[in-house]
Amino acid sequence: MITVDFVYLTGIRRSLFSNARLAGDWNGWADTPMADCTADDGCPGFTSTVTFDDSRAGDVVRWGVRLDAASGPNAWAVMTEIQDAQSSDR
Repeated sequence: MITVDFVYLTGIRRSLFSNARLAGDWNGWADTPMADCTADDGCPGFTSTVTFDDSRAGDVVRWGVRLDAASGPNAWAVMTEIQDAQSSDR
Protein backbone atom coordinates (compact mmCIF):
# COMPACT_ATOMS: atom_id res chain seq x y z
CA MET A 1 0.00 0.00 0.00
CA ILE A 2 1.08 3.55 -0.78
CA THR A 3 0.05 6.29 1.65
CA VAL A 4 -0.09 9.88 0.35
CA ASP A 5 -0.64 12.97 2.49
CA PHE A 6 -2.54 15.66 0.60
CA VAL A 7 -2.05 19.15 2.05
CA TYR A 8 -3.83 22.31 0.94
CA LEU A 9 -2.21 25.47 2.34
CA THR A 10 -4.22 28.67 2.01
CA GLY A 11 -1.34 31.13 2.35
CA ILE A 12 -3.75 33.52 4.06
CA ARG A 13 -3.28 34.37 7.75
CA ARG A 14 -6.99 34.68 8.53
CA SER A 15 -9.19 31.63 8.78
CA LEU A 16 -11.57 32.30 5.90
CA PHE A 17 -12.48 28.75 4.92
CA SER A 18 -14.13 25.75 6.53
CA ASN A 19 -15.40 22.27 5.75
CA ALA A 20 -12.55 21.39 3.35
CA ARG A 21 -13.00 18.21 1.32
CA LEU A 22 -10.47 16.40 -0.82
CA ALA A 23 -11.76 15.17 -4.19
CA GLY A 24 -9.85 13.10 -6.73
CA ASP A 25 -10.03 10.96 -9.80
CA TRP A 26 -9.28 7.78 -7.80
CA ASN A 27 -12.77 7.75 -6.24
CA GLY A 28 -14.93 9.44 -8.87
CA TRP A 29 -14.34 12.91 -7.40
CA ALA A 30 -16.28 12.04 -4.23
CA ASP A 31 -15.60 14.37 -1.30
CA THR A 32 -13.43 13.15 1.58
CA PRO A 33 -13.25 15.36 4.72
CA MET A 34 -9.95 17.09 5.44
CA ALA A 35 -8.58 17.94 8.88
CA ASP A 36 -7.55 21.48 9.84
CA CYS A 37 -3.81 22.11 10.12
CA THR A 38 -1.47 25.06 10.48
CA ALA A 39 1.37 25.64 8.01
CA ASP A 40 4.90 26.61 9.02
CA ASP A 41 4.05 30.23 8.12
CA GLY A 42 1.16 30.22 10.61
CA CYS A 43 -1.52 30.20 7.92
CA PRO A 44 -4.39 27.72 8.15
CA GLY A 45 -4.54 24.71 5.89
CA PHE A 46 -6.15 21.32 5.52
CA THR A 47 -4.81 17.78 5.26
CA SER A 48 -6.04 14.31 4.38
CA THR A 49 -4.32 10.96 3.92
CA VAL A 50 -5.25 8.54 1.15
CA THR A 51 -4.03 4.96 0.80
CA PHE A 52 -3.59 3.59 -2.71
CA ASP A 53 -2.99 0.02 -3.84
CA ASP A 54 0.62 -0.68 -4.86
CA SER A 55 -0.58 -1.24 -8.43
CA ARG A 56 -1.18 2.54 -8.68
CA ALA A 57 2.53 3.35 -8.23
CA GLY A 58 3.60 5.76 -10.95
CA ASP A 59 0.03 6.75 -11.89
CA VAL A 60 -0.82 10.43 -12.36
CA VAL A 61 -3.33 11.47 -9.70
CA ARG A 62 -5.65 14.42 -10.23
CA TRP A 63 -7.10 16.05 -7.16
CA GLY A 64 -8.54 19.25 -5.74
CA VAL A 65 -10.15 20.77 -2.69
CA ARG A 66 -13.71 22.00 -2.17
CA LEU A 67 -14.46 24.19 0.82
CA ASP A 68 -16.97 26.59 2.24
CA ALA A 69 -16.17 30.30 2.03
CA ALA A 70 -17.94 33.60 2.61
CA SER A 71 -18.97 33.54 -1.05
CA GLY A 72 -20.83 30.27 -0.47
CA PRO A 73 -20.42 26.54 0.03
CA ASN A 74 -18.59 24.13 -2.26
CA ALA A 75 -16.05 26.57 -3.68
CA TRP A 76 -13.29 24.95 -5.74
CA ALA A 77 -10.18 26.03 -3.87
CA VAL A 78 -7.40 25.21 -6.35
CA MET A 79 -7.65 28.03 -8.87
CA THR A 80 -4.35 28.05 -10.78
CA GLU A 81 -4.50 26.65 -14.31
CA ILE A 82 -1.67 24.79 -15.96
CA GLN A 83 0.07 26.46 -18.90
CA ASP A 84 -1.83 24.57 -21.63
CA ALA A 85 -4.66 26.34 -23.45
CA GLN A 86 -6.00 22.98 -24.66
CA SER A 87 -6.43 21.57 -21.14
CA SER A 88 -9.12 22.13 -18.53
CA ASP A 89 -6.75 20.80 -15.82
CA ARG A 90 -5.84 23.06 -12.94
